[in-house]
Amino acid sequence: MNRRVLVLCEGIWLAHTARPLRIALALRDAGWDVHFGASGRFVELIKAEGFPVSSVATMDPAHALEMIRSGRIGYDRATVELYLADELTLIRRTSPDVILNDFRLPVALSGRLADVPFVNILNAYWTNYYAPRLRAPADFPLTRLLTRRVATWLLPPVQRLMLAVYARPFNASASAHGLEPFGNIFDCMASPYLNLICDLEDFMPMDAQPTHFKHIGPILWQPSAPPPAWLESVDTGRPVVYFSMGSTGFSRYYDLLRRAFAGTDFQVMITTGGLDSPPMPENFFVAEMAPGLELTAKADLVICHGGNGTIYQALYHGVPVIGIPTFHDQDFNMQRVEDLGLGASLDPKKLDAASLRATAERLCGDEAVKERCMAIAAKVRQSDAAGIAVSLIEDLIS
Repeated sequence: MNRRVLVLCEGIWLAHTARPLRIALALRDAGWDVHFGASGRFVELIKAEGFPVSSVATMDPAHALEMIRSGRIGYDRATVELYLADELTLIRRTSPDVILNDFRLPVALSGRLADVPFVNILNAYWTNYYAPRLRAPADFPLTRLLTRRVATWLLPPVQRLMLAVYARPFNASASAHGLEPFGNIFDCMASPYLNLICDLEDFMPMDAQPTHFKHIGPILWQPSAPPPAWLESVDTGRPVVYFSMGSTGFSRYYDLLRRAFAGTDFQVMITTGGLDSPPMPENFFVAEMAPGLELTAKADLVICHGGNGTIYQALYHGVPVIGIPTFHDQDFNMQRVEDLGLGASLDPKKLDAASLRATAERLCGDEAVKERCMAIAAKVRQSDAAGIAVSLIEDLIS
């Protein structure tokens, strides 16, 4: 009988759907029976690959986005219990050998209550073991009240307090169901069985992590749709920019792009991710969704929200990155990009067309930046995150 995996993910986010989907495809190729529990608009990507999907409780996307942009976790006790009930029902119905989870935090409760081993997909900075010292994000409340330097100095004690506070609704549910409490929200995110750290270790290092935290490298996913017809007409003899804000960006950036690059020598490729875009100038090329790796292969520069997946697609081809972070984890990604000299992070509240274009011109002409990007590209290309994930999961239940 085939081994069965239940994949639980948040279908309202592209990244947290695409990452487990990429591993699920590798598991299916390895002979696993795969079933998904997810809801949200990106569930269509799962169904397109032929996987069975059961609906489970999921936050309202607008509410979830508002919570994340304000630096909050988005769960209250009622939401935790709602997720928990649906997850337990699905676990009992599908009887999986293992659960693969991406960003559904109540799995820390449902997996334990169902006594099924669960494997979590995480980024290094969502653990208690992230090595680089974080700087206060630009949109952090203390940064707005004080200088960024002072806010960064105050960040460690404030972060410890907030991580403990965010765990309270989970601890309330844990207590009600007879489970041990969590020390902080990172403990809710982590699995006691196996955690797949989907980062390049050189890019997102960890320190003193337990052995069940494993760097597997970036999970590179792109839609199976063919590249847009206009891709062949992009002139690589001119500077080429690829712009993507994932599933969490703001449509107002399209006007910024127009003012920065319309009528210039730049050619701008855009994937909208479903956001409505106005008519664009002749030197712009637009698609709702496209294979990002094929677009970054043509690009001299990637401009994005600082999302983990888009950054790794850029680095795969040794392309520098301009990030316009809209919430904390994107800011943390861009801190590493800047620390390693792979691009620049721009504050969305201070950004204008002139500074965006000036930064793009500087990075496109900087050979030292390009050399650093190419050096890390070799390591990104060597990674086989999905294959490593399958081996680790199989070892876990063998």
